[in-house]
Amino acid sequence: MDLIFALFNLASRMPSFDVVSPHSGHDSWIILILARIFRVPLVIRYRHISSPIRPRRRNRWQYGFLAKHVITTGQCICDDLHENFRIPYDKMSVISTGVEAPNPLPDPESSRLELCQSLRIPPSSRFLLSIGILRSDKGHKDLMEAFDRLDDENIHLVILGSGPNLEKYKKFLARLGCRSRVHFPGYLDNVWGALMACELYVQPSVRNEGIPQSVLQALIAGKPILGTRVGGIPEVVGPNCGYLVDAKDMDAMESVIRLVLEGEQSFHDGCNHREENTLEVMGERTLEIYGRYLG
Repeated sequence: MDLIFALFNLASRMPSFDVVSPHSGHDSWIILILARIFRVPLVIRYRHISSPIRPRRRNRWQYGFLAKHVITTGQCICDDLHENFRIPYDKMSVISTGVEAPNPLPDPESSRLELCQSLRIPPSSRFLLSIGILRSDKGHKDLMEAFDRLDDENIHLVILGSGPNLEKYKKFLARLGCRSRVHFPGYLDNVWGALMACELYVQPSVRNEGIPQSVLQALIAGKPILGTRVGGIPEVVGPNCGYLVDAKDMDAMESVIRLVLEGEQSFHDGCNHREENTLEVMGERTLEIYGRYLG
């Protein structure tokens, strides 16, 4: 309730907003209603994840009436909104999160040696990498179980990120034979060194994905990707840049990991998403939507 009054007071002192763009479920109701009260010209509702939206009247009202436009991070989310609430496709736009990459990218071999040094492991080590908040829907537990089937002591798995499941994962890992080869360095602002050091990027998500920013970063880094058929991942991971498996299919994950590490297939078109997923393109496409409604 305090938040409602605070936002109402802010809006009453600054009634000349041109655009309001709420993102999450709880804040959207408050912001959308206030925007309607103060007649904000353009209200955009963002939707980042692919979890099903219950076909309730209040959700239909939020996406279909209170918001003039909806921006999602994947076509699968637009399809869900269209199917459940009959939101017209011309009222929705897919804009993936922009990625800002260093130019030039870090040297792969130097990055690999630096990662070996930071983890205090032999300089001959090779890496798989996964990035994401440590929670169950990211599928890291499935990845660790698939990785445990590899008996090469030279192969290490690095999982970057922080989150509520860290201690749970460490306890699970303690029961596995690969426990000395799985590393949780924590959250990093700059992941490009780790990306360039790895031989395979893995996105083992089980639900609630739009288009993960880390997958776009891996594409720019030119790394082969192992992803699951979840959310918007199949929209960017195709046969020219990696492999798709079903969520929780540890057998398939293991097979792909072995295939890549044994060098039986290489990919040369991993950077094909550099142009369309930059911060500049994200900004330009957002401004196009502003111009469509605001002139």
